Amino acid sequence: YKSSRDSLDMALEAVKLEDTYRATANFHNSTIYDDECADCYFEYAKFEYYSNDFPQGAHDQLLKAFYHYDDDEKTDVLYELMGKSCFRIKRVEEAKSFFSKMKTSTDSSIYYNILIEISEGKFLEANTHLEKYLNQNGGNTSIFIDLAKINTNLEKYDKVKTYSEKALELDPKLGHMHYLRSKALFLLGDTTNEGCYSLNRALDMDIDDNERLRDKYCDGFDFKFTY
Repeated sequence: YKSSRDSLDMALEAVKLEDTYRATANFHNSTIYDDECADCYFEYAKFEYYSNDFPQGAHDQLLKAFYHYDDDEKTDVLYELMGKSCFRIKRVEEAKSFFSKMKTSTDSSIYYNILIEISEGKFLEANTHLEKYLNQNGGNTSIFIDLAKINTNLEKYDKVKTYSEKALELDPKLGHMHYLRSKALFLLGDTTNEGCYSLNRALDMDIDDNERLRDKYCDGFDFKFTY
């Protein structure tokens, strides 16, 4: 006879072996054998969130864990995952509430709070906090993309150029970053063809806006020979 603890241990072992099928089955069984096992729901939620990238499934399991843990058993890890899953399913106010319950903020929770500011249109605050985060933790593609987008909203096109180029150094196939770089170059008064070259790389973006920029800034530029 298997207990919820047995199934949970088997699920965690399957996670280590990267056996998704067995992990899913045993996590599910652990919650069937004991539908009040908070640890079972919590570990199942972490698996859904990190392994399957399934925020709604993680959120559902996290809620069950949350209601089965006593208050003194609720950890920052639980609050952080609740906040992340709420944000990713667009329940922003709930996300803010869970992040605020953390006793000690992590780099990840700080970053998500910045994403919340962006979602609320608080671009000046988000820019200040994200640049501070960048200076303390270093950059990655997502951060440079966010900074390029934020500064587009703030109409700080020198920074848009800088951050879009940093994002493209890490991933040259980011069509939207080519588009924002071209827009920044045009608005900064660049007189070379750099903006038109970048715009050409962004042909998979919104064609209407591309055509508008082409007509305004790239008259006579031959797109056919720049791939």
